[in-house]
Amino acid sequence: MDVWEYFQTREREITDCSMSIFPGIHPFAAEADNDQRGRIFCTLSFHGYSPEDVYFQMHEEITVRASGVTRSRYAYFLVIGANEIGGYERHASHSPPVHKHCSGTVPHERSPSRAISFKDAANEAWRYVAEFATPEGVGAPEPDPDES
Repeated sequence: MDVWEYFQTREREITDCSMSIFPGIHPFAAEADNDQRGRIFCTLSFHGYSPEDVYFQMHEEITVRASGVTRSRYAYFLVIGANEIGGYERHASHSPPVHKHCSGTVPHERSPSRAISFKDAANEAWRYVAEFATPEGVGAPEPDPDES
C-alpha cells in the first residue's frame, strides 16, 4: 500500500459518510519522491446542509509502513454557524497529545481522549449536525402564489 491507495480509501469513506470535499480543493498530497508519507487537508460539507453554515475541517499526516498506516497527526473539527462545536486531535506537541475539544464552556479547551478514526469523528459530527443545524431549504420563505 502507498499513500495514494490510502487516499482512495479515505475518499470512499467521505462519500460513505454523506459528506463531500469542497469543490476546487486538492486535499491529498504525498511527500516529494516518497509515496509512503503524505497528508490530507480539506474542508468537508454535509449533504443536505449549506456548506457556508455547516462544515467539517479535516487534517491528517500519515505514514504507510508494512504493518499498516499510522496517522501521526490528525485534526477533525465541526463548525456550525461560524462556531467551533468541537473536535478531536492527535498532535505530539500538545498536552495531552491525543485530546478532544468539546467541553462547551471554554473555546478550544483540551481534555484527554482516546484515539478516534475519521469515520467515528464524522459519525459523531453528524449527530450534532442533525440536532443543531438547519437543513438547506428548511425555513426558507414559501413563494407567494400571487406574485406569479
